[in-house]
Amino acid sequence: MDIDYEPLPPVIDMAEAAADGAPLLFPAAGTNVAASFGDRAALAADLFDDCEVVVSRTIANQRWHPRRWRPGPRPRSGGRTAG
Repeated sequence: MDIDYEPLPPVIDMAEAAADGAPLLFPAAGTNVAASFGDRAALAADLFDDCEVVVSRTIANQRWHPRRWRPGPRPRSGGRTAG
């Protein structure tokens, strides 16, 4: 069996993956963004021009945990394991 792979450049940062021109994971989808909230297009470009202070923050949450998750012990009832 011969397999022909097409190497793609790595995209590690979420902002890079969402940028225009980034390699697409699923080209048929046309974007790497699975979901978005709000309508950025509805915001006027000058919306914050008259504000005294504008705060912008990018927050990235970890997407993995270094230990496996497992549920705690099952509750016991009358000496028997419930559930």
